[in-house]
Order: sequence, then structure tokens, then C-alpha cells
Amino acid sequence: MKIAVCVDSNGNMAGLYAGASLHLYEREQEALWQLTRQVPINISAEMDIAAVKNVLYTAVAELEGCKILLSTEVRGLLYSILQEEMGFTTWKSKGDLQEQLNQVAQNDPSWVKQLAEAAAEAKRLAEEALASCCGGGGVGGRKKRSSSCSDNATQLPQPECVAEGLYRFDLEGTLAKHEHFNSQQLLIPFLENTRFQELEVLCGHVPRWLNKKLEELSLVAEFEELNGSRAALKIRILPKEVAEAAH
Repeated sequence: MKIAVCVDSNGNMAGLYAGASLHLYEREQEALWQLTRQVPINISAEMDIAAVKNVLYTAVAELEGCKILLSTEVRGLLYSILQEEMGFTTWKSKGDLQEQLNQVAQNDPSWVKQLAEAAAEAKRLAEEALASCCGGGGVGGRKKRSSSCSDNATQLPQPECVAEGLYRFDLEGTLAKHEHFNSQQLLIPFLENTRFQELEVLCGHVPRWLNKKLEELSLVAEFEELNGSRAALKIRILPKEVAEAAH
């Protein structure tokens, strides 16, 4: 796994505007994180968008395919460019670097999925070996999307299951409590891996990535402004076939 960390001139974790370089860390399975590359980065508030993008694209090209960034900030134009145009997952964090890298690894959906697949493959091979020794055989199956109110192995905050197939998620409140997460990390794993009839999301605004992801997953959304509530907006997300059947 590879994680890029934004650091300032003193080597402390920083945001992209204050950062002097991106440090690329890498590890295999449960080994210690190793610093493998340092990529200079210099972005100032006076730069226009074209100049900012040029700096970001140049730096990202040196990160050996890494698509995860650990920074002291995760919101704003720079992070939107990384997330929406370059496919990055960004994490906000402070504290001991090794601990923060481990926390990202434990919660990043792609890494969790990779570990789960490796564990499943090891289990499959062990079962095949056992069946072979016993003179029997086995049939494998593909993992299906969950449709029940079960715990999620990624440790990410999860939508509340209020009834069979119906879920509710306070995105605004969750982001306030868990500043190191962003809306993509919190919602996309659920949208991609869970069968549901309706997901109600409370939020402050429509995430910029949402419409593209809904179209990709054959989902639709209905929007309702809320008055007198901490969350300014309620989004009802439904599979297209459910929405069409209701109209």
C-alpha cells in the first residue's frame, strides 16, 4: 500500500498550501511504513487554477500510482481537484505519523477490500487443499451485496438501517464528528456494495461527485431543502427501478 503525506519545510504534516513536499510511504501487509520518495510541491494562494493544476499533476506523476493523500486539511479547491479529477482519496489527520498511516490503512476502503480478498483467497486455497486431502471437492461463489442491517468491516461510520431496505445517514453530523473522513469515503462504499430501496442523506450541500456516481450506479436522487435544521438539505437516493415504480 502507498500513502502520500503532505509535509512542511520542518517535516511536520501540513495542508497543501503550507506543504513543501509530498512524502511517499509504502508498506507490505503489516510491515512498518517506509519513506520511499520525496516530491517537492509549491502552491501559493496567488496562483490561478491552471497553475495549481499544473503543480498538482506534476507532483502526482511522481507518486508511483499512489491515490491516497494524508494531510491536515481535506476540503477546498485543491482537494476537490485531487478527488474529482485525479481519483484521490484524501484523509485529514494529525499526530504520530506511523499511527496515522496505520489508521488510514485500516479505514481506506480499497485497502480493506484488498486485505479481505487476500484473506478470502487464502481461505479458499486452504479449503481446496482440505477437500483434496479428503477426496472431495468444493464449489466457490461470488460475494453478493449485503441487503441486511449488518456491521461493516471497514470501520467507517455507517448509515442507520431504519427498516428493511431503508437507510438514513446524517452526513453533516458525521463529518463534524469525524473530520478525517470526507463525503466520498463515507457514502461511496455503501452505494457500491449495499442493496437498498432508499437512502436518506442529511447534508449541508450536494457533494460535487454525487451526480456522476449516481448515474454510474443507476441510482436517482430527490432533493428537499430543510428549514430550521442543522442540515440544510435532505437527499433521497433510490435505485432507478424503485423510483420509476413509485411514479
